[in-house]
Amino acid sequence: MKKIILAFSLLSLVLHASFAQDKKWAIGLELAPAFTWLNPDNSKVASDGGRIKLNGGVNLFYNLTERYALATGIHFNNHGGKLKGDYNGDEITYNLRELEVPIGVKLSTGNWRENMRFVANVGIGLGILFNGSATKDYGADKYDHQSFGYSIFPFRALYNVGAGVEYDVLDVTVCGKINYKGWFNRVYFYDDGMGNPARELDLQLSNSTYDKIRFGLSAIELSLGVIF
Repeated sequence: MKKIILAFSLLSLVLHASFAQDKKWAIGLELAPAFTWLNPDNSKVASDGGRIKLNGGVNLFYNLTERYALATGIHFNNHGGKLKGDYNGDEITYNLRELEVPIGVKLSTGNWRENMRFVANVGIGLGILFNGSATKDYGADKYDHQSFGYSIFPFRALYNVGAGVEYDVLDVTVCGKINYKGWFNRVYFYDDGMGNPARELDLQLSNSTYDKIRFGLSAIELSLGVIF
């Protein structure tokens, strides 16, 4: 995680140096503690708790006017949560890592009090899941699966909405926001490469079958950052 934060910091400095002379462009760097959870499609599977994760990234803004800007960037997202089946209490804890390219609009009220203003954002994005692990709990036994490979489709389509405040301090802007992220398509693990259910990643349900488990991702972030 430290290497990723360092890489995003260096990227923001490079972009800032590239666009520093053009007032229509602005570069931002953010860290976002997040509460994430899973939304299963199967009524016999329940979400059994979320996870606290740390997200972050670099933002790039193109100011159309003083109150409207186009926004994009590169974000690093961590997701996690636990699912529980209704048959024998088996649980699976998932941890996923994703690179996201957001595209959206940033709205501003203009200065509300001195150098402070309210802001809001809405947009969509493309996420690429590049790493993950699952731990299945059979009571006293655990099964770890570190490489999803064929079991997962890596591309995610997502949406995000958020609101917060910005405050100008000298030559930078400090910002704080609350964001909600949701994913349009589902994550699923069901194939062992030969068309058979991947039982080590699925839950046995009350009908005594191993159904493929599909779930959506959700996250609430407390985003803290600076804009240059």
